[in-house]
Amino acid sequence: MNPLTPVIIALYWEQRAASVEEAAQQLLVAFHALEDAGLERWFQKARARRDAESTAFTPSADTILALLRNGVNRRDIDRSIIAELGFSMSLWSGGQDEAAYSLSTHIGCVLPHVGNNFIVQLPATGPFALQTDLEKTNLLFHRLIQALRPKQGIVCAAEATSPRFQ
Repeated sequence: MNPLTPVIIALYWEQRAASVEEAAQQLLVAFHALEDAGLERWFQKARARRDAESTAFTPSADTILALLRNGVNRRDIDRSIIAELGFSMSLWSGGQDEAAYSLSTHIGCVLPHVGNNFIVQLPATGPFALQTDLEKTNLLFHRLIQALRPKQGIVCAAEATSPRFQ
């Protein structure tokens, strides 16, 4: 793995029903694993960096629950919730791009062709570049697996996930 390449930890699983409360509890356990790996600073994503850095997010059962309740899909016509699609949220660490990390998840989806995921992108450089500490990265990966019980999981260089065209 190139030491100057961002790393992605990605977990995937098929349809699995979860209430918003159950999803929030699962994610709270995942956030504890992230915090133990030093990934403690979070902001809600926004259209502009300045706006995002003004929306600090401290993970707790209540704050995760609130963010998931906002992260529902709605029908175009009447704006009613599409419960079958579950919940989603995206967070970012703030700071300079080369040292920032991010998280996105889609959880509680019961549709067969949509799926659920939990994806953490780690930076290539700086204190959160876990590829230089493979033991810490491996521990984080296994703790996230325990928290979320995915069907598939991978730790890879971000460049391995980018499409290549000749």
